[in-house]
Amino acid sequence: GRLRPGLAPRNFYGFDERALLTSSGAAAVLEIDSLAVLPGQAGPAWRRQLLEPLRVRLESALRAPLAPEQAALLAALVLGRRQGVDPRTSEAWQALGLVHIISISGMHVGLVAGALLALCGSPYRRRGLLGLLGGVWFYAALGGLGPTVLRASWMATWAAVALHLGRGRQPLRTLGLASLALVIQSPARRHDV
Repeated sequence: GRLRPGLAPRNFYGFDERALLTSSGAAAVLEIDSLAVLPGQAGPAWRRQLLEPLRVRLESALRAPLAPEQAALLAALVLGRRQGVDPRTSEAWQALGLVHIISISGMHVGLVAGALLALCGSPYRRRGLLGLLGGVWFYAALGGLGPTVLRASWMATWAAVALHLGRGRQPLRTLGLASLALVIQSPARRHDV
């Protein structure tokens, strides 16, 4: 492998790899030519035994009817599995500042929440609240529970509960509660908030 310094953003408000490295205490990026995944137990047991088999089945169902390139992109968009995405495609999206679209993020959680609202109804009603919360957190778990997904899921949770309780919309308070939940869950994520 090779070590290289972090890259500066290529356009205004683009992804700043240098800032990310600095905030996480890293000095460089290790680029490798190949990677071998060794068999063994990684991650929490509930994720290995419950979610991973489901993610594998969903990914194979998504990939079955499509050409490999399109299937890899769909798996990245829906499940956050970017392993099969062509590196040139990924680099092009990153150069355009659009890499967040093929990474599961708050945008994806928002789309899922919108679909769940259409299916389950308003969170003012109990059925709508439970459907929204269950669906959002199920999708967050399928997506790997990254910081952006957790933040958006917590925001959806707090907003839905506030509406259910008749408290109205308070986006800054919702963002603050979501950020606090992230930091409490993992203090090392304070830079991801």
